[in-house]
Amino acid sequence: MSIQNKTSQILYKPASIKRRPPINLIDDGIPIFSSNIITDFKEVSLFKYQDVNVTPEGHVFNKLSIDQDLLIYPKYKKIYNFLYVASTIVKRNKIKLDSNETYFMCFDYWSNSIFHWICDALTRLEASKEIAKDCIFLLPKFYEYSYIHETLKAFDYKGIYFMEDSAYLQCANLIVPQQITTSGQIRPDNILNLRQTLLNYFLPQFTGNLKHQNIYISRNKAKYRKVINEQEILPLLKKYNFEVVFFEDYSVCQQIELCYNSKNIVSVHGANLTNVVFMQPNCNVLEFRKKDDVHNNYFYELTDSLNCNYYYLNCEFEDPKPHTNTFSLYVDLDKLETYLKQLTSA
Repeated sequence: MSIQNKTSQILYKPASIKRRPPINLIDDGIPIFSSNIITDFKEVSLFKYQDVNVTPEGHVFNKLSIDQDLLIYPKYKKIYNFLYVASTIVKRNKIKLDSNETYFMCFDYWSNSIFHWICDALTRLEASKEIAKDCIFLLPKFYEYSYIHETLKAFDYKGIYFMEDSAYLQCANLIVPQQITTSGQIRPDNILNLRQTLLNYFLPQFTGNLKHQNIYISRNKAKYRKVINEQEILPLLKKYNFEVVFFEDYSVCQQIELCYNSKNIVSVHGANLTNVVFMQPNCNVLEFRKKDDVHNNYFYELTDSLNCNYYYLNCEFEDPKPHTNTFSLYVDLDKLETYLKQLTSA
Protein backbone atom coordinates (compact mmCIF):
# COMPACT_ATOMS: atom_id res chain seq x y z
CA MET A 1 0.00 0.00 0.00
CA SER A 2 1.25 3.46 -0.90
CA ILE A 3 0.14 6.68 0.79
CA GLN A 4 -1.36 10.01 -0.22
CA ASN A 5 0.52 13.25 -0.87
CA LYS A 6 3.24 11.52 -2.87
CA THR A 7 4.70 12.05 -6.34
CA SER A 8 7.58 10.27 -8.04
CA GLN A 9 10.17 10.52 -10.77
CA ILE A 10 12.29 7.75 -12.28
CA LEU A 11 15.93 7.45 -11.22
CA TYR A 12 16.75 4.17 -12.99
CA LYS A 13 14.88 2.24 -15.62
CA PRO A 14 14.60 -1.57 -15.39
CA ALA A 15 17.76 -3.38 -16.48
CA SER A 16 19.27 -6.83 -16.68
CA ILE A 17 22.94 -7.80 -16.48
CA LYS A 18 25.00 -10.95 -16.78
CA ARG A 19 27.84 -11.34 -14.31
CA ARG A 20 31.03 -13.27 -14.76
CA PRO A 21 31.08 -16.42 -12.65
CA PRO A 22 33.70 -16.66 -9.89
CA ILE A 23 37.14 -17.17 -11.40
CA ASN A 24 37.65 -20.46 -9.55
CA LEU A 25 34.09 -21.76 -9.98
CA ILE A 26 33.85 -25.54 -9.76
CA ASP A 27 30.89 -27.91 -9.52
CA ASP A 28 30.29 -27.34 -5.80
CA GLY A 29 29.79 -23.62 -6.43
CA ILE A 30 27.30 -23.79 -9.29
CA PRO A 31 24.22 -24.10 -7.01
CA ILE A 32 25.59 -21.28 -4.82
CA PHE A 33 26.05 -18.64 -7.52
CA SER A 34 23.67 -19.69 -10.30
CA SER A 35 20.86 -17.35 -9.21
CA ASN A 36 23.24 -14.35 -9.20
CA ILE A 37 24.77 -14.74 -12.65
CA ILE A 38 21.77 -13.10 -14.32
CA THR A 39 20.42 -10.19 -12.28
CA ASP A 40 17.28 -8.25 -13.11
CA PHE A 41 16.85 -4.77 -11.67
CA LYS A 42 13.49 -3.08 -11.22
CA GLU A 43 12.66 0.53 -11.92
CA VAL A 44 13.85 2.86 -9.18
CA SER A 45 11.95 6.03 -8.27
CA LEU A 46 12.53 9.17 -6.25
CA PHE A 47 9.55 9.92 -4.01
CA LYS A 48 8.47 13.43 -3.01
CA TYR A 49 6.09 13.71 -0.06
CA GLN A 50 4.06 16.49 1.48
CA ASP A 51 2.73 16.52 5.03
CA VAL A 52 3.93 13.09 6.16
CA ASN A 53 5.51 11.58 9.26
CA VAL A 54 8.93 9.92 9.48
CA THR A 55 10.19 7.36 12.01
CA PRO A 56 13.77 6.63 13.15
CA GLU A 57 13.51 3.26 11.36
CA GLY A 58 13.19 5.09 8.05
CA HIS A 59 9.45 4.70 7.49
CA VAL A 60 7.05 7.26 6.08
CA PHE A 61 3.38 7.38 7.05
CA ASN A 62 0.40 9.68 7.13
CA LYS A 63 -2.77 9.10 9.08
CA LEU A 64 -2.51 5.35 9.82
CA SER A 65 -1.04 4.26 6.48
CA ILE A 66 2.65 3.37 6.05
CA ASP A 67 4.33 3.61 2.67
CA GLN A 68 5.17 0.01 1.84
CA ASP A 69 7.11 1.07 -1.26
CA LEU A 70 10.01 1.71 1.14
CA LEU A 71 10.08 -1.76 2.72
CA ILE A 72 13.22 -3.75 1.96
CA TYR A 73 11.54 -7.15 1.81
CA PRO A 74 7.83 -8.04 1.55
CA LYS A 75 8.08 -10.10 4.75
CA TYR A 76 8.46 -6.86 6.72
CA LYS A 77 4.86 -5.98 5.95
CA LYS A 78 4.06 -8.15 8.97
CA ILE A 79 6.19 -5.93 11.23
CA TYR A 80 5.83 -2.45 9.80
CA ASN A 81 2.08 -2.14 9.49
CA PHE A 82 -0.96 -0.49 11.09
CA LEU A 83 0.08 -1.63 14.58
CA TYR A 84 3.58 -0.21 14.12
CA VAL A 85 2.13 3.15 13.08
CA ALA A 86 -0.35 3.18 15.97
CA SER A 87 2.40 2.29 18.44
CA THR A 88 4.62 5.05 17.06
CA ILE A 89 1.90 7.64 17.49
CA VAL A 90 1.07 6.53 21.03
CA LYS A 91 4.55 5.88 22.43
CA ARG A 92 6.71 8.48 20.70
CA ASN A 93 6.76 12.25 20.82
CA LYS A 94 5.89 14.12 17.63
CA ILE A 95 8.31 16.83 16.49
CA LYS A 96 7.24 19.24 13.78
CA LEU A 97 10.02 20.16 11.37
CA ASP A 98 10.48 23.53 9.68
CA SER A 99 7.87 23.72 6.91
CA ASN A 100 10.11 26.05 4.89
CA GLU A 101 12.78 23.38 4.52
CA THR A 102 12.95 20.21 2.44
CA TYR A 103 14.31 17.10 4.16
CA PHE A 104 16.07 14.12 2.61
CA MET A 105 16.13 10.52 3.85
CA CYS A 106 17.97 7.49 2.46
CA PHE A 107 18.42 5.20 5.48
CA ASP A 108 16.32 2.23 6.54
CA TYR A 109 16.14 -0.13 9.50
CA TRP A 110 19.35 -1.95 8.47
CA SER A 111 21.53 1.03 7.60
CA ASN A 112 23.55 1.19 10.84
CA SER A 113 26.17 -1.30 9.58
CA ILE A 114 28.94 -0.69 7.10
CA PHE A 115 27.69 -2.95 4.29
CA HIS A 116 24.12 -1.73 4.44
CA TRP A 117 25.24 1.88 4.92
CA ILE A 118 27.44 1.91 1.82
CA CYS A 119 25.57 -0.51 -0.43
CA ASP A 120 21.97 0.31 0.57
CA ALA A 121 21.93 3.86 1.96
CA LEU A 122 24.74 5.71 0.17
CA THR A 123 23.77 4.16 -3.15
CA ARG A 124 20.40 5.89 -2.77
CA LEU A 125 22.09 9.17 -1.93
CA GLU A 126 24.42 8.81 -4.92
CA ALA A 127 21.49 8.35 -7.29
CA SER A 128 19.84 11.57 -6.08
CA LYS A 129 22.78 13.66 -4.84
CA GLU A 130 21.98 16.69 -7.02
CA ILE A 131 18.57 17.01 -5.38
CA ALA A 132 20.00 16.33 -1.91
CA LYS A 133 22.22 19.42 -2.15
CA ASP A 134 19.26 21.62 -1.30
CA CYS A 135 17.95 19.45 1.54
CA ILE A 136 18.52 18.83 5.22
CA PHE A 137 19.69 15.26 5.73
CA LEU A 138 17.77 13.10 8.22
CA LEU A 139 19.86 10.68 10.28
CA PRO A 140 19.08 8.74 13.47
CA LYS A 141 21.03 10.08 16.43
CA PHE A 142 22.25 6.62 17.37
CA TYR A 143 24.12 6.27 14.05
CA GLU A 144 27.43 6.93 15.76
CA TYR A 145 29.90 4.91 13.66
CA SER A 146 32.71 6.94 12.11
CA TYR A 147 32.27 5.40 8.65
CA ILE A 148 28.77 6.89 8.49
CA HIS A 149 29.82 10.43 9.33
CA GLU A 150 33.09 10.31 7.37
CA THR A 151 31.55 9.04 4.14
CA LEU A 152 28.70 11.58 4.35
CA LYS A 153 31.32 14.31 4.04
CA ALA A 154 31.77 13.29 0.40
CA PHE A 155 28.31 14.71 -0.36
CA ASP A 156 26.74 18.16 -0.31
CA TYR A 157 23.62 18.95 1.73
CA LYS A 158 22.35 21.89 3.78
CA GLY A 159 22.77 20.23 7.16
CA ILE A 160 21.88 17.18 9.25
CA TYR A 161 18.90 16.74 11.54
CA PHE A 162 19.55 14.01 14.11
CA MET A 163 16.44 12.01 14.95
CA GLU A 164 15.79 10.90 18.51
CA ASP A 165 14.73 7.27 18.91
CA SER A 166 11.90 8.38 21.19
CA ALA A 167 10.28 10.67 18.62
CA TYR A 168 8.88 10.76 15.11
CA LEU A 169 8.93 13.74 12.78
CA GLN A 170 6.13 15.63 11.08
CA CYS A 171 7.55 16.79 7.78
CA ALA A 172 5.92 19.17 5.29
CA ASN A 173 8.42 18.45 2.50
CA LEU A 174 10.32 15.18 2.25
CA ILE A 175 12.38 13.50 -0.49
CA VAL A 176 13.19 9.77 -0.34
CA PRO A 177 14.91 7.75 -3.07
CA GLN A 178 13.66 4.18 -3.33
CA GLN A 179 16.04 1.29 -2.60
CA ILE A 180 18.27 0.89 -5.64
CA THR A 181 18.10 -2.90 -5.44
CA THR A 182 16.92 -5.58 -3.09
CA SER A 183 19.29 -5.42 -0.12
CA GLY A 184 22.33 -7.56 -0.90
CA GLN A 185 22.22 -6.97 -4.62
CA ILE A 186 24.53 -4.54 -6.37
CA ARG A 187 23.72 -2.43 -9.42
CA PRO A 188 27.05 -1.85 -11.22
CA ASP A 189 26.42 1.60 -12.73
CA ASN A 190 25.24 2.93 -9.39
CA ILE A 191 28.04 1.45 -7.25
CA LEU A 192 30.72 2.64 -9.69
CA ASN A 193 29.38 6.20 -9.46
CA LEU A 194 29.34 5.97 -5.66
CA ARG A 195 32.90 4.65 -5.63
CA GLN A 196 34.07 7.63 -7.65
CA THR A 197 32.25 10.14 -5.45
CA LEU A 198 33.84 8.69 -2.31
CA LEU A 199 37.31 8.47 -3.86
CA ASN A 200 37.11 12.08 -5.01
CA TYR A 201 36.77 13.00 -1.36
CA PHE A 202 39.20 10.55 0.24
CA LEU A 203 42.07 10.33 -2.27
CA PRO A 204 43.52 13.76 -1.32
CA GLN A 205 43.70 12.55 2.30
CA PHE A 206 45.80 9.45 1.59
CA THR A 207 49.07 9.24 3.50
CA GLY A 208 51.05 7.47 0.78
CA ASN A 209 52.32 4.98 3.37
CA LEU A 210 49.74 2.17 3.04
CA LYS A 211 50.79 0.35 -0.12
CA HIS A 212 50.58 -3.35 0.64
CA GLN A 213 49.97 -5.28 -2.57
CA ASN A 214 48.48 -8.27 -0.73
CA ILE A 215 46.40 -7.94 2.43
CA TYR A 216 44.59 -10.40 4.65
CA ILE A 217 41.87 -8.68 6.67
CA SER A 218 41.61 -10.53 9.97
CA ARG A 219 38.44 -10.67 12.07
CA ASN A 220 40.29 -12.06 15.08
CA LYS A 221 39.40 -8.95 17.10
CA ALA A 222 35.70 -9.22 16.18
CA LYS A 223 33.08 -10.86 18.38
CA TYR A 224 32.14 -13.52 15.83
CA ARG A 225 32.63 -14.83 12.29
CA LYS A 226 36.31 -15.60 12.74
CA VAL A 227 38.70 -18.05 11.14
CA ILE A 228 38.98 -20.72 13.80
CA ASN A 229 42.33 -22.02 12.56
CA GLU A 230 43.77 -18.60 11.75
CA GLN A 231 47.08 -19.38 13.44
CA GLU A 232 47.53 -22.22 10.93
CA ILE A 233 46.89 -20.10 7.85
CA LEU A 234 49.08 -17.14 8.87
CA PRO A 235 52.40 -18.81 7.87
CA LEU A 236 50.88 -19.67 4.50
CA LEU A 237 49.74 -16.09 3.96
CA LYS A 238 53.19 -14.87 4.93
CA LYS A 239 54.73 -17.25 2.39
CA TYR A 240 52.81 -15.44 -0.34
CA ASN A 241 53.66 -12.00 1.03
CA PHE A 242 50.31 -11.10 2.55
CA GLU A 243 50.20 -8.38 5.17
CA VAL A 244 47.80 -9.13 8.05
CA VAL A 245 45.67 -6.09 8.90
CA PHE A 246 42.98 -5.43 11.48
CA PHE A 247 40.66 -2.71 10.25
CA GLU A 248 39.86 -1.84 13.87
CA ASP A 249 43.36 -0.32 14.01
CA TYR A 250 42.82 2.05 11.09
CA SER A 251 40.73 5.13 10.42
CA VAL A 252 38.07 5.07 7.73
CA CYS A 253 40.36 6.88 5.31
CA GLN A 254 43.25 4.51 6.05
CA GLN A 255 41.04 1.48 5.41
CA ILE A 256 40.10 2.96 2.06
CA GLU A 257 43.74 3.66 1.24
CA LEU A 258 44.74 0.09 2.08
CA CYS A 259 42.11 -1.34 -0.24
CA TYR A 260 42.73 1.15 -3.02
CA ASN A 261 46.43 0.22 -3.15
CA SER A 262 46.01 -3.55 -2.82
CA LYS A 263 45.99 -6.00 -5.70
CA ASN A 264 44.79 -8.98 -3.66
CA ILE A 265 42.44 -9.01 -0.67
CA VAL A 266 41.64 -12.14 1.34
CA SER A 267 39.14 -12.26 4.20
CA VAL A 268 36.26 -14.13 5.77
CA HIS A 269 32.70 -13.14 4.83
CA GLY A 270 31.82 -9.99 6.76
CA ALA A 271 31.56 -6.22 6.85
CA ASN A 272 35.30 -5.73 6.30
CA LEU A 273 34.90 -6.87 2.71
CA THR A 274 32.65 -3.90 1.98
CA ASN A 275 35.83 -1.91 1.49
CA VAL A 276 36.61 -3.83 -1.70
CA VAL A 277 34.44 -1.11 -3.28
CA PHE A 278 37.61 0.99 -3.26
CA MET A 279 39.82 -1.52 -5.11
CA GLN A 280 41.00 -0.70 -8.61
CA PRO A 281 39.77 -2.67 -11.64
CA ASN A 282 41.20 -6.13 -12.38
CA CYS A 283 42.27 -6.77 -8.79
CA ASN A 284 41.37 -9.93 -6.89
CA VAL A 285 39.21 -10.83 -3.89
CA LEU A 286 39.19 -14.20 -2.12
CA GLU A 287 36.30 -14.70 0.29
CA PHE A 288 36.19 -17.45 2.92
CA ARG A 289 32.56 -18.62 2.91
CA LYS A 290 30.31 -20.87 4.91
CA LYS A 291 29.94 -24.14 3.00
CA ASP A 292 26.71 -24.43 0.95
CA ASP A 293 25.62 -20.86 1.75
CA VAL A 294 23.44 -19.82 -1.20
CA HIS A 295 22.25 -16.54 0.33
CA ASN A 296 25.28 -14.42 1.20
CA ASN A 297 26.53 -13.52 -2.27
CA TYR A 298 26.85 -9.79 -1.56
CA PHE A 299 30.60 -9.64 -2.03
CA TYR A 300 30.54 -11.70 -5.20
CA GLU A 301 28.14 -9.18 -6.73
CA LEU A 302 30.12 -6.24 -5.34
CA THR A 303 33.47 -7.52 -6.61
CA ASP A 304 32.11 -8.30 -10.07
CA SER A 305 30.37 -4.92 -10.30
CA LEU A 306 33.74 -3.23 -9.76
CA ASN A 307 35.32 -5.19 -12.63
CA CYS A 308 37.46 -7.14 -10.18
CA ASN A 309 38.01 -10.89 -10.01
CA TYR A 310 36.11 -12.89 -7.39
CA TYR A 311 37.41 -16.12 -5.84
CA TYR A 312 35.76 -18.12 -3.09
CA LEU A 313 36.74 -20.85 -0.65
CA ASN A 314 33.93 -22.90 0.88
CA CYS A 315 34.69 -23.76 4.50
CA GLU A 316 33.49 -26.09 7.21
CA PHE A 317 31.98 -24.07 10.01
CA GLU A 318 30.67 -23.77 13.55
CA ASP A 319 27.30 -22.03 13.77
CA PRO A 320 26.11 -21.58 17.38
CA LYS A 321 23.20 -19.35 16.34
CA PRO A 322 21.93 -20.45 12.92
CA HIS A 323 20.55 -17.80 10.56
CA THR A 324 22.28 -14.95 12.42
CA ASN A 325 25.53 -14.82 10.41
CA THR A 326 27.61 -15.41 13.54
CA PHE A 327 29.32 -18.55 12.22
CA SER A 328 33.08 -19.15 12.36
CA LEU A 329 35.07 -21.03 9.73
CA TYR A 330 37.78 -23.65 9.28
CA VAL A 331 39.98 -22.88 6.26
CA ASP A 332 41.41 -25.80 4.29
CA LEU A 333 45.17 -25.15 3.99
CA ASP A 334 45.68 -27.02 0.70
CA LYS A 335 42.82 -25.21 -1.01
CA LEU A 336 44.00 -21.90 0.37
CA GLU A 337 47.48 -22.38 -1.04
CA THR A 338 46.04 -23.29 -4.44
CA TYR A 339 44.09 -20.04 -4.55
CA LEU A 340 46.91 -17.92 -3.16
CA LYS A 341 49.10 -19.15 -5.99
CA GLN A 342 46.42 -18.12 -8.48
CA LEU A 343 46.00 -14.69 -6.92
CA THR A 344 49.68 -13.81 -6.75
CA SER A 345 50.49 -15.11 -10.22
CA ALA A 346 47.58 -13.38 -11.96
